[in-house]
Amino acid sequence: MFGPGMTGAALSPSAAAGGAEGARRGARPAGRGSRRARQPEREEGDRVTDVPAAFRAPAGTFFDFCAIHLVTTNTLDRLRELAPAHRFEARRFRPNLVVEVPDHRGFVENDWSRRVVTVGEVRLKVIIPTARCVMTTLGQGDLPRDPGVLRAMAEHNRIRAGGLGELPCAGVYAFVMTPGTVRRGDPVRVE
Repeated sequence: MFGPGMTGAALSPSAAAGGAEGARRGARPAGRGSRRARQPEREEGDRVTDVPAAFRAPAGTFFDFCAIHLVTTNTLDRLRELAPAHRFEARRFRPNLVVEVPDHRGFVENDWSRRVVTVGEVRLKVIIPTARCVMTTLGQGDLPRDPGVLRAMAEHNRIRAGGLGELPCAGVYAFVMTPGTVRRGDPVRVE
């Protein structure tokens, strides 16, 4: 369990381009060494969706549930251990932020709901575990279609996702409490 006061390190926000392993090797698109975490600004008439499912997403934006989706390499590594025939790469899960929590194994972010996570100068309030759906099974780039990805989460990490019930989860949703810049290697702390 990764509890209050424990620390980790942020991998590049662009880590999704190469999965957790790619992030560890330093893979990142050119010019993407840091990202600014903030609530997106909205211009008049710039409506993207009216879907009411975007619980803590800024009005008029197109996020599933919240503006921030964080996943740990620990979760991806654990899924790889439990279901080695499948490719559990960060980009399959579409997170904004990938972090590594040294000296901890398993689904460490499962216990982060209602906690504050600080990444560098950014403070995030974790809302709920990220329930996964068929989107994680779709082919993207060189990742093949793989229904086994969702089956593995359903079998090994079916947890309570707020009022939604028990669902296959990987990662957490959060909103920005204190905006700032996130850089590769920034410290991560859970309060």
